[in-house]
Amino acid sequence: MTATATATTTTIFPNCNKKVVAMDASELLSPLEDTTQRLWQALEQDGFVVLKAAATSRTKEMLQRFQQALEGGTLFGSSSLASSHAYTNEDGKVLWNLGYHDGNHSSVRDMYRIKVATPNLQPWPSPSVQSAILQGMEYCKAITDGALRLTLGFNANNDANNLSVLHCIRYFNKDAKQAHAEAVETAERTMRGQGSGQATFYDQDVVVDRIPVHLNVREHVDPGLFVLAPFLPSVCGLQVCPTHGNAWITVDGSNINEKDDFFMLLIVGKAFCKKANEQFGKKVEPTLHRVVVTEGTQRYSAVYDQKYQSLCQILD
Repeated sequence: MTATATATTTTIFPNCNKKVVAMDASELLSPLEDTTQRLWQALEQDGFVVLKAAATSRTKEMLQRFQQALEGGTLFGSSSLASSHAYTNEDGKVLWNLGYHDGNHSSVRDMYRIKVATPNLQPWPSPSVQSAILQGMEYCKAITDGALRLTLGFNANNDANNLSVLHCIRYFNKDAKQAHAEAVETAERTMRGQGSGQATFYDQDVVVDRIPVHLNVREHVDPGLFVLAPFLPSVCGLQVCPTHGNAWITVDGSNINEKDDFFMLLIVGKAFCKKANEQFGKKVEPTLHRVVVTEGTQRYSAVYDQKYQSLCQILD
């Protein structure tokens, strides 16, 4: 560590008056003298930090290729990829590597999951898509491992059991009636051996100021360590609630105001907060977040969920 950066608090999201901490993502790979201090500051203050890559950087170009590979139309919905590929996660739950997913607090979405330890467990639509996504995944791993090293002093190379997963997601963003009808067809195709997973869409609404808000994913916190959204989609959806706040902030879509830079979002889960408190007495709360529906426009996103066995226990 050599130079010192000025702590950056900036309003990235124009529809929100709250100042949030933004850092250059490269600092988590090559930290400055005060990087660790500013990272802790962001996590204790908000429970998340905005990361950015400069407009002219190779990182931005690589992440754009990653995003384009997801949005290109070949990763999801291809009958040639529909399969029974599945794996068992650390809680003993069987999850599809690809196919429809019906979560406990979410509507159905199309998933393409890649385990870091076995990245080629599922079929790839093409070598070019495989290359772009695996490069993006390696970058996600480097960023989250850097954050873990700076905060908890944990060297990921010392943990042979990497449970981390990259989730590539397509949200259908359709009204409940239409989505349910398509899900029934999906279930019927599955029973005929033509699909990858049975699904049931269901309506989810919360009421805010007497206005119903339709949700793809209900508000929740994640169980793991760091969770990285390596790009913020052009279609609105992801919302976070700061630790010391009571208003939801939409962090993607048209609410991003610095179009030249490339923005990412780093949040924390329960396992990280538990270790931060036990080891350093830090009062960090897991990031409360949800995904809202933008009807009529499909939304593609990626989430890197960092989990190492030696730091993650099954938490209630």
